[in-house]
Amino acid sequence: EFHPQPYRHLAKVLRTQGHYEAAREVAIAEQWAKPAANAVTRALRPVWGVCFGFGFSPVRATATVLVLLAIGTCGVWWAWKKAHVLSINYSYAMTEVANGPVFAAPLKEQSTAGAPECGNNDIQPVFYAMDMMLPVVALQEASRCSVDTRPGTEVWQVLWAVFSFVGKLATSLALLTYSG
Repeated sequence: EFHPQPYRHLAKVLRTQGHYEAAREVAIAEQWAKPAANAVTRALRPVWGVCFGFGFSPVRATATVLVLLAIGTCGVWWAWKKAHVLSINYSYAMTEVANGPVFAAPLKEQSTAGAPECGNNDIQPVFYAMDMMLPVVALQEASRCSVDTRPGTEVWQVLWAVFSFVGKLATSLALLTYSG
């Protein structure tokens, strides 16, 4: 049977004596000792504990965000330079039609070219990954280029969405950890 009182009392005594880091470690130890309430908690608890110290460790939260940023930067660089799946975003579509106005829609038998690939100076991978991770701040990198929608890029589209979700979640949890 689990009793949180000894952990909380020790943490309180340590905090009043000025040992804030030791009090944090006791609070983390209490969370590890506490039994999981259900299957979801049992599954997610190790990730929350290791990556964020149950909301008590700003160092772990910072390390988690930096590791995710490094993974995202490498993924963006790979998609951009090696896989060539990033294309330039356009706020409008322009198709040139023979003997017609510049912005006319193409006929069914006329082919159109896809969006051009992102160039060497269009994005910076670290800022692009950061733009995907930050829930509030927009760095405008992701608005310049996106994963192409041509066939064969579905895996990249899913990876982009998963990374963006996990990055925003981790950044939000890190902010909660920093705030205590």
